[in-house]
Amino acid sequence: RQRAAVIGAHPALAERELMKMARLSDGLAEALRERGVPEPRASMAAQAGVAAFRLGFATWVENPRTSMKKTIEKNLEVIGSLA
Repeated sequence: RQRAAVIGAHPALAERELMKMARLSDGLAEALRERGVPEPRASMAAQAGVAAFRLGFATWVENPRTSMKKTIEKNLEVIGSLA
């Protein structure tokens, strides 16, 4: 939680965090492609997964009594319901 506050207060750190999330998404997409998931599905799924994680983490930071795991799972359900 302190980490999130520090990142939020410093634009350079926020930009670095966005770059890390982009690399995570790229890595997930690559792993999905290696498992036979074609493009653009691999990239879309990876980006959606990272979005679910980021929103779940932000929710957990704001309300520590929430379960980050359950929040991420709920976010993934919402994404799945959009199809």
